Amino acid sequence: MSSFMEDWAERVRTRHALEAEQGLHDAACEHRDNGHYLCHCSKRKREADGYTEPPEALIFSNPTCPRCYTETEHDGDNYGCTACKVTWSDPNEPATFTDEYGDLDPTPWDERAAAAAATA
Repeated sequence: MSSFMEDWAERVRTRHALEAEQGLHDAACEHRDNGHYLCHCSKRKREADGYTEPPEALIFSNPTCPRCYTETEHDGDNYGCTACKVTWSDPNEPATFTDEYGDLDPTPWDERAAAAAATA
């Protein structure tokens, strides 16, 4: 056996010994130092834990808001965070406020109501 293969076999034996110390192999382990380096210990443990079918496809979620860290919503065109009242038309650009209506009359409501009542 070449020195490369001997080094590889020694690394496999060392790794298996460390894994066995960590409890990752059971008494029925098929690993042998004679060159049979595969075992079904992880499969037996997985099946004993009840995982006999693989999970469905991954679930990809919307990005989180960088301000409040909640998951954003997508309306088909834009991502938005209702808590922060912002929307992103391009997720790689800064957000814009959804409650910004331009320059509104800064006069308080009660003063505007009084002025309207005086002219009526």
